[in-house]
Amino acid sequence: MKLNVFDRSNYLKGLLVLISKDKKISDDESDFIMKVGKTLGFDKEFCEEAIETLLENNYISQEPPEFSNVEFARSFIEDAISVAITDNELSQLEIGYLKAIAEKNHVDDDWFVRQLSTADKISKNIKFDIPHLSVEKHL
Repeated sequence: MKLNVFDRSNYLKGLLVLISKDKKISDDESDFIMKVGKTLGFDKEFCEEAIETLLENNYISQEPPEFSNVEFARSFIEDAISVAITDNELSQLEIGYLKAIAEKNHVDDDWFVRQLSTADKISKNIKFDIPHLSVEKHL
């Protein structure tokens, strides 16, 4: 099953909301969003502007994205955790947002907890490098 335009838009928007949760955007987060945007087929300038104006943009909905397929939601959560640990910490705001996305998309709670647990262990032991994107398997 392939991501449709609606799912692609939700994917990018959801990641943008996630990186804005701590009110700062690191270079690693920006690079990650640019890679995701390119992978999803978004214009480079659009992604750059979205990142540059993200913290001042009061019109971006904080509502957790809903995907048309639970597998898309799982891929989103995997990629979202990857970007969330770029600063070697999963904040409570980030975890809460990811949990809301998992619930809205009927993602199994045990699977979600395992993903968070694995990410927490990884984040303490690595320097961030943009990983293979989970979303690529749906393109």
